[in-house]
Parts: sequence; C-alpha cells; structure tokens
Amino acid sequence: MHHPQAQWLEKAQCQELILRSASHVDAGQALAFSELFTVDAVLIRPSGDKLVGREAIRDAYASRPAGRITRHLLSNIVVEFCDENTALARSYVLLWSTTRGAEDESGHGGASPKQAVGEFADRLVKLAGGLWLIQARHASFVM
Repeated sequence: MHHPQAQWLEKAQCQELILRSASHVDAGQALAFSELFTVDAVLIRPSGDKLVGREAIRDAYASRPAGRITRHLLSNIVVEFCDENTALARSYVLLWSTTRGAEDESGHGGASPKQAVGEFADRLVKLAGGLWLIQARHASFVM
C-alpha cells in the first residue's frame, strides 16, 4: 500500500464499511449488519455485553424491540493501517433513539430526550478477495 491513491481507496473502503454498519442497524437489517463482521468477530456493546461470532451479533440485533427507531450519526472516522490487511479505526457516534408511536406535538416521531455521544473502536481486516470486514468493535458511550 505504498501508492497514495491506493491507500486513499483503502481508507475510503474502511470508512464506507463503518458507515454501512450504522445504516444497517438503523434500518433494522440485523443479517446485513452481521455480515459486515468476520465469522469470529467480537462486538462489545456500550452496555458491556460481549457478542462473539457473527451469529451472536445477528441474533442480538434481530431481537431488538420492533418499535425501536435509532439514528446513528458518525463522524471523525480515522483509519490507521497496521499493515496491508489490518486497520484500526475510531469513529465518533451521536445516537438518537425513540419508540415508534412516540410522536411529538407536531405529529412527528420525537427523539427521546436522552441522546448519547459515543465511539466505535474497530479492528478491520481485509480478506483474500479484497473485502474489508470488522473483526472487533468496542462501542462505548462517553457522554
């Protein structure tokens, strides 16, 4: 990964992977979300719950309450390469959540009054075919 354009492309792929993970969670797509992780991935949730393996990740996110609505806004996604096939990434996360049917006075679904600011610390790996996946994620709230 010595060529600057190649490194830029690899960083963009890693950032897209992280953004897509939030998009799948917000859309309630537990299977698509879990497929962004390696088969043996570890995901530590902000609650401290540790999910080990793609199936455990899928099952945990599939069991979310049906009426739960979330929006993860990600920023400051910094990707640093350890080598050609491994990268570490840190992202800032602003999370809003509510329950379907919790409309405000305008009739729109209102966000719960408690928003959370957090971080994703990810370890990403590139498979033989060039596909990047999340091998480990530690999600935490800082405020």
